[in-house]
Amino acid sequence: MTGLGIGVSSMKSGERALLHVGWELGYGKEGSFSFPNVPPMADILYEVELIGFDETKEGKARSDMTVEERIGAADRRKMDGNALFKEEKLEEAMQQYEMVTG
Repeated sequence: MTGLGIGVSSMKSGERALLHVGWELGYGKEGSFSFPNVPPMADILYEVELIGFDETKEGKARSDMTVEERIGAADRRKMDGNALFKEEKLEEAMQQYEMVTG
């Protein structure tokens, strides 16, 4: 979900936001297999509170990162989560995804 990652990456620790993600940056033309109640081409509205950041893997606080660095960090976490999911390490995968979404 590129749109959610972009939105969260621009937030600061403790910030709350209402994020509107257009279908192009959400679940796309196909909708979501994991969330069947999300139809194809659906815009999504998220209410997000960013509790904090995990600094251990990135080397510096995300509040000190540029937007590009934050997006890169979120993408790496998502890829790590996907790899863990494929290995059926669901709990660990969820932890990676939660670090991306807050």
